[in-house]
Amino acid sequence: MWYAAWSPDGTEIAACVFDASSTYPGQPAHVAIIDMRTHKERALRITQQSESSWLQPTWSPDGRWLACSSYDGGAEVPDTFLLSSDGTESRLLMANAADPVWKPAVSPPTPTPTVSLTLGGLTSGGVRLGQIVTASGTVAPLSLIGSRVVLSVEMKRGLTWIKVKTTSASSRPVGNYSWKYAPALKGAYRMRAQVAKTAAYRAATTLWLPFTVR
Repeated sequence: MWYAAWSPDGTEIAACVFDASSTYPGQPAHVAIIDMRTHKERALRITQQSESSWLQPTWSPDGRWLACSSYDGGAEVPDTFLLSSDGTESRLLMANAADPVWKPAVSPPTPTPTVSLTLGGLTSGGVRLGQIVTASGTVAPLSLIGSRVVLSVEMKRGLTWIKVKTTSASSRPVGNYSWKYAPALKGAYRMRAQVAKTAAYRAATTLWLPFTVR
């Protein structure tokens, strides 16, 4: 066996296998895939050539295909072929070509959801001590409806913002949420809303919205 290559998921190995144990590189060969879980082997053959040699398989990023260059008998220039990893198909990719290299798979960018925040009950940007500040907003897309929206409240102490409250609100079936907050002290405050990262979306955070308690 020559030119062993791991599959992208690490469960199989593809290699060049010579058709007779006494042959040497350049003699008739085929691609073999060994399942590392069962140790079973399956042969992949290029049907477009009567005799294949010098196969060096490389996996496609999704593991469905192998590309390899092969000489047909005494040919001086190899051709490059594609072999399906299940052994059902072979096709000529390019004549007079060798050493194929797959382009790495590029994952699509993870989308960022939308979360908004509005502060209600404010007059001239603030409330009197004992009054309620109503935080409300929406979450999109629809697949995130019902997710938790984390609301953080900070109060300014000197030049430093100190967290004074963190809670979560569930977005309703129409994608909106609300929360009522009663500040305990006078001073400068700010609030923001966040949606946590999921398997399908990035995390999303609003800007800090300031308000005062007089």
